[in-house]
Amino acid sequence: MTKRKPLSILIASLFLATPAAAQGINWQDPLAPYLPAGWITEGEFTVGPIFSNINSDDPSKAIEYRDLDDGALSNILLRGRSASGQWYDFRGENFGREDMYMNLRGGQYDAWKGRLYWDWIPHERGINMRTPLLDAPSADLRNRFPQANPDTWAQFNYGYQRKDLGGYFEWQRNSPWYFRVDANSVSYDGIKVGAAAQGTSPGNGYIDLPIPIDYRTNNASFEAGYATSKYQLSFAYTYSKFDNSNETMTWSNPYFNNGVDTTWLPPDNDYQRIALNGSVRQLPFASTLAARVTWDKLESDASLATTALNTGGVFGNTNPHESDFNGKVENTTASIALTSAPWKGGDTRLYANYYDK
Repeated sequence: MTKRKPLSILIASLFLATPAAAQGINWQDPLAPYLPAGWITEGEFTVGPIFSNINSDDPSKAIEYRDLDDGALSNILLRGRSASGQWYDFRGENFGREDMYMNLRGGQYDAWKGRLYWDWIPHERGINMRTPLLDAPSADLRNRFPQANPDTWAQFNYGYQRKDLGGYFEWQRNSPWYFRVDANSVSYDGIKVGAAAQGTSPGNGYIDLPIPIDYRTNNASFEAGYATSKYQLSFAYTYSKFDNSNETMTWSNPYFNNGVDTTWLPPDNDYQRIALNGSVRQLPFASTLAARVTWDKLESDASLATTALNTGGVFGNTNPHESDFNGKVENTTASIALTSAPWKGGDTRLYANYYDK
């Protein structure tokens, strides 16, 4: 049973705000020297201190998705519009903290628009947790067992920091033609808890491992098309790459006299996808003809374990037929559908689907 203690959080904020530009007021834009003539901007800036006092054996729930460390809170909001139809919106908060967020959007009406953002989110699961395996956090954990005194164990925080940086750009000036580019990079850094078998039988027991997280996923996509009230055609390509800086971790196995064992972690992988979409509306009998073709491929390569347990030769070689796993999955799909309303209150649909894996 967990003993609960009172939780108290005190947040004090001092707010400083700039005057907002009301409609019809000829307000001098502070960015005027750097922007074309005719811009009007309104904005707000707030800053203040934060103090927190969390009285708990494990304060992770209070700070699971937010940064409550003593320091400063800040917030910026800016909006700008020009006589030529250009615009921007900027919002930022908690600068320099673990839950920082920034978002900049802008564009020109009926021409183009874009966005840049930076989003940090902490995810604390446990504070000052203990493991008999030293050197945590690390991908190489060692100790000499038995270790009956928990005071000698290593301490670590169970959780991770997620950071997402990305944006997009879309061009619409040459209507009905358009194109759009999206990209973002998502990283995870921290510790998660997993378990590994100490022997080949469930009766040999398991040991919890503080597994290091150092993931990064980079995504990019491109879409171009033609769109009117009657015709629609688009082409889209997506690429995603996942990288793990630690594909294996080693640890001292107490069941096999402190022999070094290996746990296999997620391997790198690459993903690609192509999609073609098209439709024709306003056909006889209020019909619409739509078709779609997609292709995607997921690939992952990883070295295979050469022993059942890497414990200094306790078990012999596994002798895999291949030294590496070369994974590849491809999917191809196609579909076509004709929907109609030949009479009032009646609908029909003819369609065909194809799938190959």
